[in-house]
Amino acid sequence: APRPSPLVCISPPAHSFLNTTFANVPRFLQREAEPLLHIHPDDAALRQIVSGSRVRVCNAQGEVTLTAQVTGDIIPGTVLAPGVWWSKFSPDGRNINQVTPAEETDMGASGMFYDTAVWVEPTR
Repeated sequence: APRPSPLVCISPPAHSFLNTTFANVPRFLQREAEPLLHIHPDDAALRQIVSGSRVRVCNAQGEVTLTAQVTGDIIPGTVLAPGVWWSKFSPDGRNINQVTPAEETDMGASGMFYDTAVWVEPTR
């Protein structure tokens, strides 16, 4: 079967972290639980992904392993990876910044945290 199209990945700060700030505070780590990738049920089904399974998120920049959370709270074609987790708290020692391009946006000269194409697939 052909590889499904890439998805748009957005990576805002997790509710309990401010980027990596507070990402080592035990009560905030407990509240966030683990690095997640929110994915729409249609996109998950196409890729044979279920909630709680580990997924590989990748592009030409790099890759990261996250835990899938299948939810209708996100629109099809988009995935959300709340960040930014310290590497030592991530399943593979990486975080979502591995797939974020280093180029600046044309508006505001900022990082591309809200417009990154990624492939998502179950880990083997």
